[in-house]
Amino acid sequence: MSKKLYRKEMIQTLKSIDNDKRAQDEEVLMDSLIDFVLEKGYKSVGLIISMPHEINTDIAINVLNEHGVNVYSPACDYATKTMHFYRMHNSEDKKQDEKGIPVPNNLKKSFDEMELVVVPGLIFSETGYRIGYGGGYYDKFLADFKGDTISIVFEEQLKNEIPIESHDIPVDAIITPKRRISSKELRRDE
Repeated sequence: MSKKLYRKEMIQTLKSIDNDKRAQDEEVLMDSLIDFVLEKGYKSVGLIISMPHEINTDIAINVLNEHGVNVYSPACDYATKTMHFYRMHNSEDKKQDEKGIPVPNNLKKSFDEMELVVVPGLIFSETGYRIGYGGGYYDKFLADFKGDTISIVFEEQLKNEIPIESHDIPVDAIITPKRRISSKELRRDE
């Protein structure tokens, strides 16, 4: 199956999750992410501003800022096909770019040296490989990124097998509503 078909099917799956279950899972995921960041002592975190079908990150953006963690969210430069991160002081500090994707209000000074980046995507293997939205922005960014990476996903987003291409960069860990997966360790065991 092509990545395009995988994406289409997963977006439908995500849209079909029962609202009550989704709300419960999102709460667990945000609590787990916040706990993870605070336990590890990260002082700077890259985190998307979520779209409606994605896990809502507003709570994490606000709570992490309240705990003194600097939160940065990405914006894409479609002309150069690059992505940079910008400071988010709270979840209301956003606007939409020309493609309707939420980005930080202030795009004047980027900061790409976070200690942790929470990498979004649609489909994940337990070993940390993912299928994103097809632009390649995160793989390009992560190619030079020196910090840690994690993804927060619904259990429904985990698949045993997904196509992997040479430019794909896996995340170090995955958090689901039920567990923490050390993807980096699983890759070592292969």
